[in-house]
Amino acid sequence: MSAKGEMIHRARVMTKGFMKRVFVAALCLLAMSQLSFAQTQAAATDPAVIHAPIEYPPAAVNAGEQGTVLVKVEVNTDGRAVGATIDKSSGHADLDEAALRSISQWSFSPATKNGKPEAQWIIMPVAFQLKEDPSDGLDLFQNLLAALSVLLGALGALFWVAGFIWSIVLAKRKSIVWLSGMVALWAVVYPLFVATNWSLTWRNLICVGLGIALMGLSLYLLPSQMVPI
Repeated sequence: MSAKGEMIHRARVMTKGFMKRVFVAALCLLAMSQLSFAQTQAAATDPAVIHAPIEYPPAAVNAGEQGTVLVKVEVNTDGRAVGATIDKSSGHADLDEAALRSISQWSFSPATKNGKPEAQWIIMPVAFQLKEDPSDGLDLFQNLLAALSVLLGALGALFWVAGFIWSIVLAKRKSIVWLSGMVALWAVVYPLFVATNWSLTWRNLICVGLGIALMGLSLYLLPSQMVPI
């Protein structure tokens, strides 16, 4: 091998060795940076809520006001909220003020860095949400039952009155005796009249029976309208 060829060969070997060292060094630096980042992340924690009572103004409840307030607050090293301000309003001034009062009573575990507590600013949502009153659905159901009961009672009374008048007309057609008895003692005479004049009265009996059944169903539904205490 000539001197020039040997020099070129040595240069290539040295270049390869240098590139390997650079590559290994880069890998080591990357691994060290990842390890350092992981250690930093593990050593730092954010504040966490421990106790968060919410004061819901009675006037806002009565007015049906709801919403979420974003509050910017500093959690100090003792886990207390200080310096609270409104970052985003709920749209209701009384709820915004209640959010500031409420968060001042909250307790936190403070943020930590390298195992030591430190103050940190955070943004906390304070939600004001009305709970649905289960009695509302019950009231609606009871109102529907009441309306159904009245409707059935009125319909039943209509059928019964129509059947009663119809039975008087039928009795008059038969004889004055039947008519007198039906007018004086309808409840007693009517069954006898139907039994002895079935072919004439069976349709009337259906009308009267339907009226009585509907009125009975109406009365049956009435006790279910009572709301338990």
